[in-house]
Amino acid sequence: MLNKLKEIFNKHKVLVISVTIIILVAGISIILSELATREPGTGLAPVITKKDEEEQKPKFPFNLVEASPPSGDRSTFDFAEYIYFKFSAPIDINTISLKVTPLVKVKPLVNKTDPYTLILIPENGAVWQPNRRYTITIESSLTSIDGVSLSNDIKYKYYNDPPETINFGEGDAHLR
Repeated sequence: MLNKLKEIFNKHKVLVISVTIIILVAGISIILSELATREPGTGLAPVITKKDEEEQKPKFPFNLVEASPPSGDRSTFDFAEYIYFKFSAPIDINTISLKVTPLVKVKPLVNKTDPYTLILIPENGAVWQPNRRYTITIESSLTSIDGVSLSNDIKYKYYNDPPETINFGEGDAHLR
């Protein structure tokens, strides 16, 4: 039997040596990769959880960038006017909590083509009453779709002051 093995080895010496080298290199490679992925001192491979992945993502501040119409006294002839809040990141609408005082029922929406914008629409025939000061509080529970929340509540204030008259221009007299 031993003579038969020697005979096979001598006939196929190059092939046997090549296969042996390939097996050794593969084995050493596997051992080194296992050692490289283990936590130091534990002998165990690190386990990356979903939470670890989330914590490793860069998080940027989430805040209000712009409100339209701007906060403060304003004149408007549209009592059902929408109010827009533009944020620094796309909004998770499921996390919105807001208060309007005095009470006006509003429907919060996120613009599908601009997920950075929160829109408040008076609901079920509600309107912004003339000559009234309103405060809209967007609570800090609002988060971006990345899970970053506002650092503070946002207080948006304005006095709804409709104009006495609305001038639409010269009319059609200049066309005659």
